[in-house]
Amino acid sequence: MNPTFSSLERGEACPASHVLPRVLVTHEWTEVGIEIHDFLRLVAPDPAFTSRALARIADDELRARCAAIDLPTALDRLMNVRAECAYAIDLETASVRFLGHNLERAYTNLAPNEIAGTLDVDADHVDRTPTAGDWKSGFSELTPAEDNLQIGVGAYAVAKARGADRAIGRLWFIGQDGRIRTDEAEFDALDLEHVLDRTRHTVRRIREAEARYSAGETLTVHRGPWCTYCPARPHCPAMIAFAREMLPALEQDRAALEMLLPDQLGEVWERARLAAKIAEEVIDSLKKFAATHPIPLPDGRKEVRSHQGSTTWVNGHRALEMLRERGANDEELAPLIGTTRYPVFSAKLRPGVGRRKASKTKPAEVDGHG
Repeated sequence: MNPTFSSLERGEACPASHVLPRVLVTHEWTEVGIEIHDFLRLVAPDPAFTSRALARIADDELRARCAAIDLPTALDRLMNVRAECAYAIDLETASVRFLGHNLERAYTNLAPNEIAGTLDVDADHVDRTPTAGDWKSGFSELTPAEDNLQIGVGAYAVAKARGADRAIGRLWFIGQDGRIRTDEAEFDALDLEHVLDRTRHTVRRIREAEARYSAGETLTVHRGPWCTYCPARPHCPAMIAFAREMLPALEQDRAALEMLLPDQLGEVWERARLAAKIAEEVIDSLKKFAATHPIPLPDGRKEVRSHQGSTTWVNGHRALEMLRERGANDEELAPLIGTTRYPVFSAKLRPGVGRRKASKTKPAEVDGHG
């Protein structure tokens, strides 16, 4: 199966990630990203829809984050803004065809040499240059727009679809507070040809890895930032070997915590976070299996199986609106509104340390069996 626009960077760095068995795992932050993208899908082409789009978001914190997004700044100098536009690129003929809007990443009737992808934003710059843009709301390390293959192939798609010899690519980083940082790059005719060459080379390497895997050969995997959301992680020989090595190290860390220096504690933090992530992904994979096949536990008495649960939630934002519509004033509503404060632990830049420009990390090769 050919990669999509959004998985090209991972495929370029580690072709094996497209060949090993994959498990689609969703996390809380994945769901948050989907909701933010859905909000922007509605309001980027038509900001007048903002109030109605916000009313659809149940979570108060997420709604506030979306409300704080500065769309006019993000879409500065853009016109004819469209959202969720899907394209296919024929890698043999270098031609491009438009597939449609809001396909939800369901690409059908593709030719063997075609790759497909969806642009979060498809627009025209005020100087009529075709522009492709992508929203990013996660925490993973990203390649700058000028070298980002997802952005480059999106720029290639809109340029060729419009018969242009240049295009603009934009990356928008959405912070926790809703603030947006824009990374823009311009691609001329030579740049677009280079993007096509990189894409062809990436797909060729993936197909070669598929052939080796089918023949039972050993695949070489490459560790790096692209591993974070890789669907092949639970089956990746590098991750499996790393997990096996990590447990004894964590046991030693736990025993020595009180004697470690701050810099050593930082290393323990990173190891423990990665171990927790791997464990979460393994458990999610087991849950998918247990949904149809109970898993017997070693004690012989219990098994893991799926059962129906339910959650009742209230749209607080809409409830307050309804109460105000019925005449409730701020004094009457005050007892219904409160703030819960709790400690949040996350990695932040130290005071006085500037933000480092993202760059590609040289892959670390690890041999694994297919």
